[in-house]
Amino acid sequence: MRCLTDRLVKRRFSGGSLLGHIRLAGCLAARGRYDEAYDHACVFSELAPRNSWGWTHLGRICIERGEGAESAGALRRAIRLERAGSYETPAAGMLASLRSGLSELQG
Repeated sequence: MRCLTDRLVKRRFSGGSLLGHIRLAGCLAARGRYDEAYDHACVFSELAPRNSWGWTHLGRICIERGEGAESAGALRRAIRLERAGSYETPAAGMLASLRSGLSELQG
């Protein structure tokens, strides 16, 4: 069974919806399709580089893909954007959890 959100968002792509990329990234990630979700999160972040939510989603997807360094970079960027006036996100907490998990693995 196809994800309803997946179908709806794909339909919106025909109109060139930027938000369709981030919505589809979330839907794909929820289904465990992290490589596809990553592609859409990257497109959104490249086209809307001042949107902290795009970087937060990218960071979360990178965590699921096991890419700690890229995840940390995306989450740090989201935090900087929040401080500059972009949307409030859970990026700071995610980065703290990521750092905690990395230190547990190293220690």
